Amino acid sequence: MCLIEKLRNNSNLLREYNKIIKEQLKAGIIERVTPEMQKQGKSYYAPQNAVFKANSANTKVRIVGDSSSHQKGQLSLNDCLFEGPNMLRTAPGLHLRHRIDQYPIVGDIARAFHQVRLQEKDRNVTKWLWVEDIEKPPTGDNLVEYRFTRIPFGMKCSPFLLAATIRHYLLMAASILSIEIDKNLYVDNIMVSTNYAEEVLPKIKGIQEEFRVMSMPVREFGTNYHPALLEIPEADRAESHISKFLGYSWNTTDDTITVLIPEPSVNRPTKRDIASFFAKTFDPMGYSAPLHVKIKKFVQKIWQNGLEWKAPLTDKLNKEWEIIKQQYKDTALVIPRKLRQKYHPNEKPEIVVFCDASQHTYACAVYIVYRHPDGSVESNLIGAKSKVRPSSGAGWTIPRLELLAMEIGMRYTESLIHELPEKDKPVSLDIFSDSMIALYWILTEEQKKQWVNNRVTTVHEVDKTIKESGMEVSYHHVTTDKNPADLATRGIDSTSLQNCTFWLNGPSFLSEPRKNWETKLEGEIQCPIEDRDEVNLEMRNTSKTKNTSIRQKKRAEAMANLVLVETSVNATVSTSKKSKQTTEIYTSFVPFEYTNSLSSLTRITNMVLKFISTVSKNKTLQSEPLKEYTECNKTTDTVERETRQRKLARLTVFTEHYKEAESRDWKFKETLNPFQSKDGLWRTKKHYQSPNIPLETSEPILVHREHKLAVMLMDEIHKENVHLPANYLVTALRSKYWIQTDGRLARSTISRCVACRKVKSFPFLYPYNTSLKENRTVPSTPFAKVGLDFFGPLQYKNKNETELEKGYVLIYTCLTTRCTHLEICADSSTTSYLNALKAIFAQRGVPKYIYSDNAQTFQLGERILKEDIKSYEPESRLINFLAREDINFRHITPMAPWQGGVYERIVGIAKKQFRKEIGKQIFSFPELHSIMKRVEGAINSRPLIRNPVHINDVPVLRPIDFLLPAVLLEVPNDTDNLKGDILYDPTVSTTEKETREHLKKMDRVMEKLWKIWSTSYLLLLRENAKRNNRFSKVSPRVGQVVLIQEEMLPRHTWPVGRITKLIGTPPLVQSVEVLYKGSIKERAVNQLIPLEIDEEQETIQTPEHATTSRIPHKVNQNESRTDNSDHKITSTRLQPPRRAKEGVHYSLDSDSE
Repeated sequence: MCLIEKLRNNSNLLREYNKIIKEQLKAGIIERVTPEMQKQGKSYYAPQNAVFKANSANTKVRIVGDSSSHQKGQLSLNDCLFEGPNMLRTAPGLHLRHRIDQYPIVGDIARAFHQVRLQEKDRNVTKWLWVEDIEKPPTGDNLVEYRFTRIPFGMKCSPFLLAATIRHYLLMAASILSIEIDKNLYVDNIMVSTNYAEEVLPKIKGIQEEFRVMSMPVREFGTNYHPALLEIPEADRAESHISKFLGYSWNTTDDTITVLIPEPSVNRPTKRDIASFFAKTFDPMGYSAPLHVKIKKFVQKIWQNGLEWKAPLTDKLNKEWEIIKQQYKDTALVIPRKLRQKYHPNEKPEIVVFCDASQHTYACAVYIVYRHPDGSVESNLIGAKSKVRPSSGAGWTIPRLELLAMEIGMRYTESLIHELPEKDKPVSLDIFSDSMIALYWILTEEQKKQWVNNRVTTVHEVDKTIKESGMEVSYHHVTTDKNPADLATRGIDSTSLQNCTFWLNGPSFLSEPRKNWETKLEGEIQCPIEDRDEVNLEMRNTSKTKNTSIRQKKRAEAMANLVLVETSVNATVSTSKKSKQTTEIYTSFVPFEYTNSLSSLTRITNMVLKFISTVSKNKTLQSEPLKEYTECNKTTDTVERETRQRKLARLTVFTEHYKEAESRDWKFKETLNPFQSKDGLWRTKKHYQSPNIPLETSEPILVHREHKLAVMLMDEIHKENVHLPANYLVTALRSKYWIQTDGRLARSTISRCVACRKVKSFPFLYPYNTSLKENRTVPSTPFAKVGLDFFGPLQYKNKNETELEKGYVLIYTCLTTRCTHLEICADSSTTSYLNALKAIFAQRGVPKYIYSDNAQTFQLGERILKEDIKSYEPESRLINFLAREDINFRHITPMAPWQGGVYERIVGIAKKQFRKEIGKQIFSFPELHSIMKRVEGAINSRPLIRNPVHINDVPVLRPIDFLLPAVLLEVPNDTDNLKGDILYDPTVSTTEKETREHLKKMDRVMEKLWKIWSTSYLLLLRENAKRNNRFSKVSPRVGQVVLIQEEMLPRHTWPVGRITKLIGTPPLVQSVEVLYKGSIKERAVNQLIPLEIDEEQETIQTPEHATTSRIPHKVNQNESRTDNSDHKITSTRLQPPRRAKEGVHYSLDSDSE
């Protein structure tokens, strides 16, 4: 009655509503309830309501039932229904895929819900009341009961029932188009796309055909390729060039997307009006996010103010509202639909996400970047999120909000990447933030407080997931003026937003090469000093205590060595008599063993000297270096003061190393004519002097070769000169320093350098099998030991010859006889693979061993096949045999195809033969199957041994001879006189005797075949190609850090992993398990390059010298450091067998002499 009274206020609406009911009754969507129907299950009356959509092209009025209504204390219909799982695709995913390809196609299912029928036993729960005559009151005989025969609106299970019904029919169709429709269907909205104009019309007709089977007409087709629309009936086209697609308006003529912007009211609004205005904005992709920043904050402020729902805004709030209204100057935001104007096949994009936060808002903006072959770059916004920080709770600092922005940025980007089609998956993800504090929290391994730790953990989990998909993930710091996410935290008016390329296309540096972008942050970064206080607020106290205790321990060790400073180095106070000379070895206060970096050692020494000069302010300093260091404190210029102090600290490092060497009786050779300069450094004179060269070149500084300083100095020069090779490194060293045996030291430094090893080192030696395994050399029945592989895809026409499908060929080859069976599969799925394999078993028998690679199809097929064979119930002799047998599956090492060379060779032969047969032609599936069998015959007819040249040579052996040995038998002659045979027996029939003779001849032929196989074929297998690959002398071991070779990536981007398990017994280890990218994978050893150095320096050998052992020369430490003679130690370095190296011998002092 309420509905009728409401509709009677507008007689046109009442008549339109009644007309819809009559039409549905005539169409069978609803039916009148009869007394017989009352007994068909339980009843429920749902109040009806009318939903009017004035902008709808077809359904202006919809009848929607309120299935959630109930009497007091009773259950509603929706309370009793199971909602079902959510089978809807995400709207952001459909919007993103709508923009990816060049030609999208959209359509609408006519009355989708009313196309799915209800069972009669369930229809009584959809009953409702109406009137026979709308002009009469709703009483007595004028009341009519109706019930739905189809799914009505308003039931919470209706979306699931519709989606499940459509999904069922699409899965039954199992075509490429049905799969695409299933991925891009949202309730009754359909979207498919293509990059080729000629495919638009076939896809439209294909959609109509798919839904015609379901009795669901599809209408309102829209596409930006208008010639295709002219080929379909006008009733199926959209009424205008503007199509509605999930809340956005798509102009198919201009190919633009319009985001509608609501128009604020003129009068003073109420709290309800503000909420209604804000709710009118529908922008799931966030294209207009900067426009709504202030209104979001304003809505939060109104709710905090405690206004009543219908109360008007206060004067203060109204003034603020008037300012916000000025931002809504336009009624729409128009953006291009295409993400790239130039289309190139197989072009992979990049994803870039910017994150930022202000005092009240945090946001992210995601961009997709295409780099075209012609050098041009296109970048476009694909999604954004902007959120107001929670009003409750304290401690919402800007660094926390910046971290929150990075969290939602990573999660949102992950969801967008997941929605992209496989062909458009990006190759890299770059995350930009203008907060070094947030970046430090993410990249540091220090323990953090719970809230920050939870956000960082989420970022790390998303980072790991994205990296496992094969993408490169990088973090960058960006200034605020180059961060477009800043607009989504501060706000911008609609006019400025429409013209803002900075927001819609991203900053200008995106068009530059990635190597020119803002600094990439890797590993653990150092926190800026000015931000340390804010960082420490979120760090755990345990970490601070631990770091403090470590620093105190190091300081105590340094203080223990300060006694030596005052007594023997820089005596400042003591005036007592000198003690008698002792033979104790002097240990400097400079911690040479603390670090391997000369720069770090200089910094530590600088801190120690600064501490000494500070505590000795009121004391008389006698040490000249300390006096000079203290004088530096009087310099007002900070840069100049720090520079002078660091130079003095470096000078102290060298002088201290001389004192340690003197206490150990290490001396320079007299032939160097060493002398001490004014700065306290020992030098040697060279035979050339010039005012154009620095002093150090003509008078280089001497450094003891035995001291660790020599190693650190060589390492510093090696890194400063961008990792020079040994000869150039020695030259660079001698321009300022002189170290005996600097050539050997240079080679040792390069061999320890991980960066150099990543570029120049060789992989482990791969122990190839020197003898064939028994599965190749022991006679067996054909197809008892087989190898499996796929090749393809091969295109073929479907049944209607309207579309092309992709098929694959399963290669099934015998390892012993080299017989081959080819079976074509409709696709590369595990189901097709199993069906093909079972068909082969029916023809060739069940094998004992199956060898294959690690394709997922083969691994899953192995598990299913084993379960099927063991769980079959015997029904025939074949099933009995399959159930009794068990197959041994053997998988080769991943990424090591040479281990399956037996069947990989057949793949090459089959591919070549197929191309000869079909060329570029496309056949139907039966024709392709016929061609495949001809190719199989050609492969099985190939000779396994050399063809005979002379008449007495061994006859040629072919794989088909083992399958059909009868082809070598002579045909029985009908003219033979059997009665003249002395062995003729009249009691034995002629047919039986001929059969026995034929069987005897077959046995003789098989014996002859296996004899040829043993004497000729196996001899050919002995010939083995000699491999002269260069390899590392280091053997693989558990825990070793290695560089993992990836064929599709440049060497400098290869991942680093750690060996966790050796597969095999050393030294015959062919593969290992490696932990990298968060998971353990099996790899061949010749794809792993060792990065760690053993105690013995590794050498590079060729296989013919691999067995030569290298004996390192070990020298007694005391003897080598106290012997002052020119004694030379014979080198045992293994020399490569090259003429250029003959006569060259290395000793400890040959390089500097």
